[in-house]
This record gives sequence, structure tokens and C-alpha cells, in this order.
Amino acid sequence: MGAVKIRKIKTEEEFNMAVEAAKADNDNMHFPTHILWRDDEIIGAWSLASIPLVLVWSDSKKLKKEDSIMYSEMIDSMMDDRGEKHHFVCCNSNSPYYEHMEKFGYKTVWNTNVFYKNYKLKRKK
Repeated sequence: MGAVKIRKIKTEEEFNMAVEAAKADNDNMHFPTHILWRDDEIIGAWSLASIPLVLVWSDSKKLKKEDSIMYSEMIDSMMDDRGEKHHFVCCNSNSPYYEHMEKFGYKTVWNTNVFYKNYKLKRKK
């Protein structure tokens, strides 16, 4: 086996190949930016900071249904102002808004967990 090669996707054909390879592997990679190759075969794809991720907290007891509709419209407007064509929104499965997300126009991408990494600055004293 050869070494893994990683590079930015350069053509629409590579983009589509990466999406289809992910689908064939039962994955849901919609927006790849980088493609992983080994021996002239696609073995993976990454999406590196290509789509905005919106994290929202709303007090489940103090916010009204109308407020959440307004928030959804505000997010859409802000994304449009930025020229974004897509964005992700994280919504906890225990949120009262979870079952309404599709009514707001969102599509479920896949069941997953979202992790974060905190890069701590190491400063010399």
C-alpha cells in the first residue's frame, strides 16, 4: 500500500467523486474541501471550515415559539448577508425546538456527536 495523499479538491468532478465515494461507504459528506487518495483510489474526504456552524442557546422556559421563528429568519438573513449558501445548526435532541427544525427549513444531516478541541496558548514566563 502506498502513502495517503491529501490535497484540496480542485475540480467539480473531484468534488462529486468524493461525495459519491462517501455515500457508497454509508457516510453523508456533503461539502468536502479536501480529498484523500491512496494508490489512485479515493479513501476519504475532509470538510475543513467550509460551512458556517451556528450554535444557539435559547432558554427553553423563557423563549416563545414566535421568538424562535424570528431567530431562524434572522440567522437566514445574516447568512445571506455574508454570502453563504449553506450553514449547519446544532440542535440538542432534548431541545423543545428539535422536532420543529425541519419546519424551519433544516434537513437532518446524520446522527452524530459534535466534538471540539480547545487550543491552549502556551506562553513562556
